[in-house]
Amino acid sequence: MGYAHVTGTGNATEGNWSFSGCIDGVTPANGITCNDTVLFYAPMALGPGNPNTVYYGTDRLYRSTDGGITNTVVSQVPIATDPNTGSSVPISAIAISPQNDNVRLVGLANGQVFFTTNGSSVLQNTDRYNTLPRAYVSRLVIDPHSQYTAYVTLDDYGVSQHVMNFSDLTNSYSDWSSFSIGIPDVPVNCLVIDPFDSLSLYVGTDIGVYHSSDGFTWAPYGTGLPRVAVFDLAIQNRNRVLRAATHGRGIWEIGIPPSTDHFLVYGLIGGSVNAGSPISLVVDSIGRNNSPANGYPGTIHFTSTDPRAVLPADYTFLPFSDRGQHIFNVILATPGAETITVTDTLFNTITGTSDQINIIVGPPAHFNLAPSPTSITAGNSVNVTVTAQDLGANTTPTYSGTVHFTSSDPQAVLPADSTLTNGVGTVPVTLKTAGPETVTASDTVTTSINGTSTPVTVSPAAANHFLWNVPPVATQSFAFSATLKALDSFNNIATSYTGSVQLSTTGTPTVTVPSSYTFTSGMGNFDNGVHAFTNGFTVTNGTPGDTFTITANDAGNGITATSSAITVTSDKPLTGVGHAIRMFRSNIPVVIASFTDADANESGANLSANIDWGDGATTPGTVVRVANTNVFNVLGAHNYARKKAFTVTVTMSDSNNNAGSGYVVTATSTVRFFPISSSR
Repeated sequence: MGYAHVTGTGNATEGNWSFSGCIDGVTPANGITCNDTVLFYAPMALGPGNPNTVYYGTDRLYRSTDGGITNTVVSQVPIATDPNTGSSVPISAIAISPQNDNVRLVGLANGQVFFTTNGSSVLQNTDRYNTLPRAYVSRLVIDPHSQYTAYVTLDDYGVSQHVMNFSDLTNSYSDWSSFSIGIPDVPVNCLVIDPFDSLSLYVGTDIGVYHSSDGFTWAPYGTGLPRVAVFDLAIQNRNRVLRAATHGRGIWEIGIPPSTDHFLVYGLIGGSVNAGSPISLVVDSIGRNNSPANGYPGTIHFTSTDPRAVLPADYTFLPFSDRGQHIFNVILATPGAETITVTDTLFNTITGTSDQINIIVGPPAHFNLAPSPTSITAGNSVNVTVTAQDLGANTTPTYSGTVHFTSSDPQAVLPADSTLTNGVGTVPVTLKTAGPETVTASDTVTTSINGTSTPVTVSPAAANHFLWNVPPVATQSFAFSATLKALDSFNNIATSYTGSVQLSTTGTPTVTVPSSYTFTSGMGNFDNGVHAFTNGFTVTNGTPGDTFTITANDAGNGITATSSAITVTSDKPLTGVGHAIRMFRSNIPVVIASFTDADANESGANLSANIDWGDGATTPGTVVRVANTNVFNVLGAHNYARKKAFTVTVTMSDSNNNAGSGYVVTATSTVRFFPISSSR
């Protein structure tokens, strides 16, 4: 008791078969026991996968995932018993969904059918309402396109229904329905579903082959076949051939056409359609006799004479819900007579083209702004061509509104409100702020008619002035830093500046300054218009309260700048360091920044902090000394409305024992949120 197998038809020769099961009828092997109740021709089936799962039926269902080497029972043992004899009932048919190995049906010799849709080893009885006749189950088939739709054929005389359908195995209210109209009272031995049409069914009976094109009614199929019992059917889909294995009369074949001959494609429209407007497009599957091919399960692809058409993605029909018809949304953009063509992706002769759809220019929907050139130096202008367009991006020459202009550049010189000629106009725009800048046009009345240009790359102009960033105070004998920026006339950083500067100071204190410096420009570690003189200045002699300034002079380019006044203080320098903070949204105090005071005697009494949380909120910070060191942490807590990254600025002030001229220092931190996962 068991089965033999090979790994390919080329190996199906004497000596190459491997056997799984009880070869001597006594010794269990490969997981198959020897005392099962089993039919002389035990049913088998292949499931999906690579390699395929193998199913073998006795009075229980076996499953193998390794080609028969190991078999596991995947049903109750036995599945059912005869109420009269108490003996177990053997399986007579097995069906496994080609889409889902967990969907399984087994039919028994007494007419019962059991199933699972989740791979359970406890199979359920399908006949919830006793609608299935008690006759030998000759074949079970699961629709290859609908994994929960099944058919059963019954092999007996005197049975009212020989073919029945279960439309949804997952629906606890579903049951078997009759699909037998037209089949005489003869045994039905097998059933096959056309892979191209889930409603096109063929059955083999004891008197020949019957066909149904709607899944309900049947008629004898083809000519030339003797009046003979047909025990098996198969469809060779590539060549569209149906093959029938008979009892004693050999194997016969007959050609079968695709049940779908062409598509009917039409739009649910009346008259002309504005370009860019959605169109409801109906696709009907039509058979060879021009009747609906309701069971079409194929995949279709869309093309159009409109090169700018927005078409649906390839779509696979659902036989039992679409029933050969589906409605799609398409958008045609090019004015004129356009068509849409639908083609089956497997059989390109199954196709259909819509009638011509008249596309016209629609009302103005937006502006298209095209700047030229797309790269300029700050202070120069670009010509922006404004075109009023419909939803399909076609020019609307009838536009008669007034256009107002804005820009992402706050320094831009914009044209006055303007009208367009035949839907088109060109205006000059002067851009002054470095970076990618855009121009926006809006209708002065219908503001929804608007548009924004592609970015214009604005490069800084040549440097024409300097800007110093210096501390307000400096402590004698402590080095301090200052930053010098080279700016163009629009206050953009002049990244290409490479001039040389001489540094000097004015005022009573004596200050050491760096020697002359030449700016660098380029990719990488270059100044590009900004240079920090880190710890480059030191007050060597001065009295608290004295002031001085720093002057930078580029004689070659005629640029000079003097800093704001710096006051000499007796207070020791204060420096700050920001932190990368990870926090929850909840209001829990955390260390926001740390500061170091060079005054070893500072206890923190003279320090105060303010926190700008980066979302518009500011709060005082709590200054906490770290042990007995001169390091001070600033603590704060805040509830953010949104979880995102924030830049937090902490300002620390030192009152210098209320003597004035104390340090005010900032530190910048970043706040990010812990990812929150829920297990409740």
